[in-house]
Amino acid sequence: MDTQTVVVRVELDARWMREGSRQQAPLIVEKKYRWKGTDADLVELIYALKGRDVIEVDGRPADIKEIAELFGNWFGKKLTKVYWTGMTNQRRKKDKTPFLNSLIRGVGEGEEGE
Repeated sequence: MDTQTVVVRVELDARWMREGSRQQAPLIVEKKYRWKGTDADLVELIYALKGRDVIEVDGRPADIKEIAELFGNWFGKKLTKVYWTGMTNQRRKKDKTPFLNSLIRGVGEGEEGE
């Protein structure tokens, strides 16, 4: 599976940078994130986040495509057929949200070693 480097820039003391005579470069932290679940799992999560409208873009709720791009960029994945996968997920007969249900069970059980 491909990974992508996500660069996070953090300004430690913005006041010092503006007022001081010396220039300080922002701290750069590089981490590689990898999605270990299936594409269907990721699409299930994307649809859940859209359903709750918890992600905004420019002051408005993000649409499915924008959330998919966000996760695709974050995990270095090219998510194709997001709408088709979402419809396929909704057509499941036994359990329409197995990944989300596994997340709920995981929260209830907790993680050892944390």
